[in-house]
Amino acid sequence: AWPLTLAFCLFVANLAIALFADRGSTKSPASPSETRQHEHLAYQDMSANFARLAWVANLGGAFSMSMMIHLFPKLAVELGVPSEQHGIMIAMSRIVTIATYVAMHHLKFWHHRFSTALLTQAFAVAGLLTIANATAVLGLCLGLGALSLMMGYNYFAGIYYTTTGSADERKGAANGIHEATIAMGFGCGSLIGGLIGQQFGVRTPYLLGAGVIVI
Repeated sequence: AWPLTLAFCLFVANLAIALFADRGSTKSPASPSETRQHEHLAYQDMSANFARLAWVANLGGAFSMSMMIHLFPKLAVELGVPSEQHGIMIAMSRIVTIATYVAMHHLKFWHHRFSTALLTQAFAVAGLLTIANATAVLGLCLGLGALSLMMGYNYFAGIYYTTTGSADERKGAANGIHEATIAMGFGCGSLIGGLIGQQFGVRTPYLLGAGVIVI
């Protein structure tokens, strides 16, 4: 019961923070110079291109991550992983994702860099293949860690590019598209992955997820 109680308390804290978050300065920003405005538009255009890339990546990433959330427990049970270790592994994967958020918030080397996006997808493919072939807890942990790194990158990068790549009046709609691509990926991954796993074996969905990310 304690984890549920803690989650409830954190929810109340989140609500309180949200209610007071907009009580900041109302000072109007200074008008940018013509040069700064041109640089801003160029940056916005580049971010818009990367936002479309992020939306595509969201589909494959969420497709695979949904199988980890909904189907991984069955694989863990078949491999004889105790429920306590299973819980720790899932917690570890979330810690990797949150650490990725924090790192991306403080670092800027990944901005508008296709190679970084490509590398994180490659990590996820390697992680899924590791999970599909794992016979021990270590292999499962490594696979989950690589997959969580990709999901953290995809989500944070998607939010960043969607926000910086949209005009003020379009930010809400663009972020709606960002979230919709994740929802589509989660829905398709859990449904299709579940059907594939039931038909061809508990490890098959992870091979499917790796293929989807590659595509």
